[in-house]
Amino acid sequence: MQQPGWILRLLPFALLATVPLVWFRRFFENALVSVESKEAVAIWYGTLRALKIVSTALWLLWVGGVLVLDPWRATADALRLGLVLKVALHNGLTLLGPSLILAAIDVMSYPVIRQVRQLDVTQREHICDSIFGRIWLTLPVSCFLTGFHLLQLGRDSSLLPGMSFAAAGLISFLLLQFGWLRRKVKADFTPHAVTFGALRDRAFTLAETAGVKLSQIYVFPMSRWRLANAYAS
Repeated sequence: MQQPGWILRLLPFALLATVPLVWFRRFFENALVSVESKEAVAIWYGTLRALKIVSTALWLLWVGGVLVLDPWRATADALRLGLVLKVALHNGLTLLGPSLILAAIDVMSYPVIRQVRQLDVTQREHICDSIFGRIWLTLPVSCFLTGFHLLQLGRDSSLLPGMSFAAAGLISFLLLQFGWLRRKVKADFTPHAVTFGALRDRAFTLAETAGVKLSQIYVFPMSRWRLANAYAS
């Protein structure tokens, strides 16, 4: 009786993992077909709204399902996993499950990124940003929680694994924070000084006409993100 009950507890999470992937695959295909007849901006912001709604719903349903069904502990018991693996499986799948599903959806959006938004991003860069952008916080938190739970047990057998998971949480946070997040922000949002050209000449002419002192002008590269709006300092 234990095995069928264990499998039944996993079925809702299998549906939560597959339904958004199948739906967004069709959504992206329709977006690519519609871009020739509709405004690309409207299609892209419609995509963002859909991602936001699905992301919120997925997290609520996933975490709520874990609280009600407790599927990962049942899975660990059915597989006869040890205490350390049981705690790691519970925290890992609870937090990383939705993150990886949403990362897969982001990966599938690459054709839309290229054709609708016309960004100068390679597929490899897009895959890395999709994965790291979703797990940069959930992976460290998952490791921290696993280490905290193991240390809280106060057992000699769980002391070293608890410290290891806590250290892994800290290391993964630092690597993702400084190795990916800061690099991405710097690459996407670093202003470039305009030292010559018609744009600079026009800006200084307008500033002189308006009686405004202008020392330098900067531009943000738009080839990788295209989210420009009015900005002044």
